[in-house]
Amino acid sequence: MPRWRSAAARRLIDFAGTSSVNAAIQEIGRRLTSDQTDPPVNLEQIFPKLDVISCYADNSLRIAGELRRADNGLEIAYSVHDDESRRRFTIAHEIGHAIFERTGSHCPRHGVELESLCDRLAAEILIPRAMLRTNSDVMGINEIGRLSRLFKCSLTSMAVRLGDVGNVVTFGSEFGEVSWHCGTGRTQIVRPRAQFKSVASFADEMPRGREVCTIETREGGTSEFVAEWCSTGLDRKLFVLTRVH
Repeated sequence: MPRWRSAAARRLIDFAGTSSVNAAIQEIGRRLTSDQTDPPVNLEQIFPKLDVISCYADNSLRIAGELRRADNGLEIAYSVHDDESRRRFTIAHEIGHAIFERTGSHCPRHGVELESLCDRLAAEILIPRAMLRTNSDVMGINEIGRLSRLFKCSLTSMAVRLGDVGNVVTFGSEFGEVSWHCGTGRTQIVRPRAQFKSVASFADEMPRGREVCTIETREGGTSEFVAEWCSTGLDRKLFVLTRVH
């Protein structure tokens, strides 16, 4: 878990009335989506709670999205060039910035940690843990694909979210190198990045596949995992690891 150090992190904790950033993100996400029960989350239903008065495409926008201040509220502008899943994440990210606008005067509007916090808020809003637990079952590439379509988010976003909320280990590779990994189960794996790179080597020539692999764990000895993967772009792949019991 990251060690949050910014004023933005402290503001979020105070705003939510919690003792940690992770708890704050969960609590704020719950407040904003508790009146919705079925995916996909209706983002427009959240707007009035944060004084967002409009959300529109801007042909001139050179970035994915932007929160704009108007005389009577806030506006969200997004790029016309992104697909639906990317556009929804952008809007949810800007909702994150709108949350900070509610934390008091002189709220932070720039910063690496602020952007990361808004990404975390976006994931919590787009894929609420209560909805996810109701709709998820056995994990694997096919199930992650089904859930990503159900929640109208990208395959990678859903994989990262399941690593955060569920009991699955997921990671991504780019040009054969491990670019990210998540899931509480990875803490039980010795040298996870190095071992994940070894798993990724199975997929060098195959855009999609399934293999049983042996992985060294901190419990001593080794365990068998089922590794499934699929291509998510040019020289990029998504991997899901499920322990064989």
